[in-house]
Amino acid sequence: MSEERKEYSIVGQVTIGTDEYRDLIEAVKDAEKEARDYRKESSDRYWEIDRLKKEVESLKQYKEFVTDKCLDSYKLWKLENEQEEE
Repeated sequence: MSEERKEYSIVGQVTIGTDEYRDLIEAVKDAEKEARDYRKESSDRYWEIDRLKKEVESLKQYKEFVTDKCLDSYKLWKLENEQEEE
């Protein structure tokens, strides 16, 4: 963030107590912290979703491989077992 000095014009004057001023400063700090926490949580969720999407895609590819390569072997094994039982 840039630390430019803002020029304010004095239109009127507001008087607040030190307790209220402190509460305002703390509210700003709390809001900034909440915003940082929210951004971090959002970022963490994004990366978790991305990881899970990749895992699902990998499992889909594995399923296709097993279906293409191993299904015939499984059917043959099952048929052989059924014949042995008879």
